[in-house]
Amino acid sequence: MKWLYIYILFLTPFICKAQAADYQQVAEGLVLPILYINTVNAEEPTCDYVVHPEGSMGKSITNATKVPGRLIIKKEHKTLYDSGNYQKGVSGLTIKIRGNTSAYYNPKKPYKLKLQKKQDLLFRGNENVYQDKNWLLIPLSIFPLAGFKINELLGMPYVPQSSHVNVFINGDYRGIYFLMESVQQNAQCRVRINKDSGYLVERDPYWWNEDLYFTTSVYSGPSYCYTFKYPDSEDVTTWQMQYIQGAINQMESSLQDGTYPDYIDVESFAKWLLGHDILGTQDSGGANMYFAKYDETSASKIFMPCLWDFDSMTRMGDAWAKIHTEQGYFQQLLNASNSTFTNSYCSLWHQLSNTLFSEMDNYFEQFEQTEEWAAIEQSLLLDQQRWNYTDCTLAEDASFVRQWFVDRKVWMDEAIEGIETGLQDINTVSETAETPIYTINGVLVGTSHLRNVQQMNLPQGFYIVGKKKVWIQ
Repeated sequence: MKWLYIYILFLTPFICKAQAADYQQVAEGLVLPILYINTVNAEEPTCDYVVHPEGSMGKSITNATKVPGRLIIKKEHKTLYDSGNYQKGVSGLTIKIRGNTSAYYNPKKPYKLKLQKKQDLLFRGNENVYQDKNWLLIPLSIFPLAGFKINELLGMPYVPQSSHVNVFINGDYRGIYFLMESVQQNAQCRVRINKDSGYLVERDPYWWNEDLYFTTSVYSGPSYCYTFKYPDSEDVTTWQMQYIQGAINQMESSLQDGTYPDYIDVESFAKWLLGHDILGTQDSGGANMYFAKYDETSASKIFMPCLWDFDSMTRMGDAWAKIHTEQGYFQQLLNASNSTFTNSYCSLWHQLSNTLFSEMDNYFEQFEQTEEWAAIEQSLLLDQQRWNYTDCTLAEDASFVRQWFVDRKVWMDEAIEGIETGLQDINTVSETAETPIYTINGVLVGTSHLRNVQQMNLPQGFYIVGKKKVWIQ
């Protein structure tokens, strides 16, 4: 390990003196893949910035432009992939800025890439299984490295895969990123739901920034509604809206009356919450609560496919993740007279706790010995120069995270015992807001707290709520 840091220290002054024209030369000397994205006429992806409407929350982007271009991936001077020039439906790709607060606040943007022809950009050797059009570029940090490893060790239904890459757009170095799968339907990999009758939705604090969303009878409100990840919002039919809204309503009701094992995959819910408790996630709003249903049969239960957002992990020392105490779903499950969920949650802890933390430690210890780790460290130095910031080394961040898991196991052992002995404390959150409601033709039909929209006895159909199209049952 020592030689890696000597190498980094030796290289640092040369990196720090690099000018923009030198980024490519340094990056090409590393073992990480490099993505070269060249857009038509060198057009830059842009977006506008928006703030939540009154009564809601969050900051986000809108009007993100889809810019056509060409993608070339090289590693150690060898071309691994060339999308060709952009030709709609045939070759090339589009790139656009994605994200909410991550795009709003940061000059280094996350991106969504959409290939015109399917390809496995992670080159796993079985394109018939892994090829897809949709890929993400997420700025690299230690937290996603830890979070996705926890996702894997928990055995979540979907384990997003990624690679560490350096990125150039129109010759301009943009930094080191995760090149990632996106959370979406794919019957062979990713979220495995039926292409014709499956659903993937999100309980979304940014619903107000989407073209289509729906409310539910119990847990909708000004802070949360449901948005579509699959099918695409523009493809959702009236029947599909009615079906999935009914399924989520049924799920929410079952949490209250204790019949939830008939409608949800309890283990996936328990793993999802346990993962965020282990990580100590502070953000209970934008924590990416995805829900999936394989198909429209009664045998298909709603499940939580994966953990995703890790920006606020390790901020809840000596406390539950805020999701544990501030999300109505898990309050209901933990306090239900039907103890199936609580038993599953605690049982998972006892099954995994003796090996999960040691496996996390071994993961970082072994990774830190690799040439790839050294290349990531060097790329982060380039990244810091490009974006004019200073930060800890990856090794220092990893040391902090490894110590977090050591301390977290001690706290979790005691906290889980508190659940088992009935000593947990669950808080509640109230939400109030009045929202104007219009027919699809623009006729005002009244105002209501979003949570009570379904009780207005309006004819079934689409309405405009806050300038968005909403299905009301």
